[in-house]
Amino acid sequence: MSCREGLMSPKTETKP
Repeated sequence: MSCREGLMSPKTETKP
């Protein structure tokens, strides 16, 4: 998971 997306969406890694 990404730095920011890991907090909101644990299923998605990176979303623009």
